[in-house]
Amino acid sequence: MRTDTEVRSPAPGAPASTAGAKAGSRTPYADAARDLYRRGLFPIPCEGDDGKKPCGVQCWQRMKRPPEALIKRLVKEHAAANVGVVMGASSRCTVVDVDDSDQVDEIRGRCGETRLVTRTPSGGVHLWYRHDGEHCRNLRRVGLNADVKGQGGMIVVPPSFNRSNGRPYEFETGSWDDLSRLPKIRPGALDLATSRGSRSDNASMVAVPQGQRNTWLFHKLLHFAVKGADLESILKHAHACNRTCAPPLPEDEVRRVAHRAWTMTARGDNWTGGEQRVILTRSEFELLAATPDAFALLAKLRLAHEAVGEPFAVAVKAMKAAGVMPGWSAERLRKARDTLESLGFLRLVRKGGRCPGDPNLYVLVAFPAATRVAGHIPIQQNTAPRRYPAALPPAAGAPARGCKAS
Repeated sequence: MRTDTEVRSPAPGAPASTAGAKAGSRTPYADAARDLYRRGLFPIPCEGDDGKKPCGVQCWQRMKRPPEALIKRLVKEHAAANVGVVMGASSRCTVVDVDDSDQVDEIRGRCGETRLVTRTPSGGVHLWYRHDGEHCRNLRRVGLNADVKGQGGMIVVPPSFNRSNGRPYEFETGSWDDLSRLPKIRPGALDLATSRGSRSDNASMVAVPQGQRNTWLFHKLLHFAVKGADLESILKHAHACNRTCAPPLPEDEVRRVAHRAWTMTARGDNWTGGEQRVILTRSEFELLAATPDAFALLAKLRLAHEAVGEPFAVAVKAMKAAGVMPGWSAERLRKARDTLESLGFLRLVRKGGRCPGDPNLYVLVAFPAATRVAGHIPIQQNTAPRRYPAALPPAAGAPARGCKAS
């Protein structure tokens, strides 16, 4: 998509956007894509009103590094598009996307120094690191206005520009020549349990904003109570935790949350920090008793996916290769999966097969219709899938969930 918006030239003394790319270019993808590919990156064209919507490539989140012929075809078809770079294994890069420039030094202190830093049209900063298995993550839970763009993520890079205001993506320090010398992110730097300027002695606390205080405090106290603490100790710990909230909770609310955590622990319902459990109703057991393989696979899937609440693949060949169910053949896995789907424990929400590595996606169903027919669950009970979306509409070329381009 071409545009007549004027593009700002880089500041005097700034490094070139990329080898062969002209400042103020009207054809960013054509100018930069082949050079970036030869440097080891996976460039994809981006269009849309803001120039950040991937186009021309489906399933890019799961693609391995493509042949150069694909890049040449994309250059012909999308010459005027912006340049996006797929993060993760296909480009061997991870970027920390910092929206607040005042936090750049703090995040560098956490993650380590890097030679390559690019700036976005909105004033944000992209800190580049060598990929070390990172996935996309949101760091706002620890008070950092930043996102990690790892496996499944994508960012827009120079010489691209914002299509609405003409402001360019630029190099702040370094150039593409520094790609081969990128450092890895320091181990543990992205651990969301790590403190950021906490006002408590407990190093695992974070500054908690309104809207999250009750839930955060309750889970903190469950972790503390399961170690054998009495009510008085739990109350004391609750007040210490509450001082990190912004603003702190009222005194009576803190006591109420503390009593709830202590009561739950005292009656044996606090499973925090313990071994993972699978819950099975009587009607579910009776329905699966005659199919032990489906029973075992359901337990495995609930252990792996129920708490996450996201659609997942049940790819039998990959599961066999990974030894998910030791000793099971692909055919045995397939029969167990099909049995769960026919009984209503699994629901297909997205049909795959659009490209290699694009599997069917499923969700777990809390109360299958067959168990309601058996009469064990009241028919008026809400039978919608628990915490799962009813469907996963595929938007062609849309970024993976939680991995919006920047």
